[in-house]
Amino acid sequence: MKGISDEIKSVIKQAAEEEWPGNFVMQLHVVEEQLEAFVSIDALKENNTDNAVFQTVMKKAVEDWPDDYVMQLDTIKEQLAAAVKLANFSDLTGDKCFEFTEVEQEAWTNEDMQMLFYRMGTRD
Repeated sequence: MKGISDEIKSVIKQAAEEEWPGNFVMQLHVVEEQLEAFVSIDALKENNTDNAVFQTVMKKAVEDWPDDYVMQLDTIKEQLAAAVKLANFSDLTGDKCFEFTEVEQEAWTNEDMQMLFYRMGTRD
């Protein structure tokens, strides 16, 4: 995993200062939370470079929350959980209604993604 660039750190720090002027406890909390989310997103990116579903979800999360890594991570988790549920969705006859491509399914077997889904309570 790569280190966090000085530019990213600066953007996070500036946002915390603007959101909580003079409140150093909250600034520290925001910075720590944002950096932790950034590292989590970076790890997910590294493990899902060929996953079209992940790439689509990631692009949308960045567009919706450009410099808010906590919200990006929450969006990614929610969207991936929905994608897994959708992939496993069955109609009343028990037949699966949707199928993902082989490349997309590879991510579902990736240990990191499985742990993410497990922690989110979406794995049976």
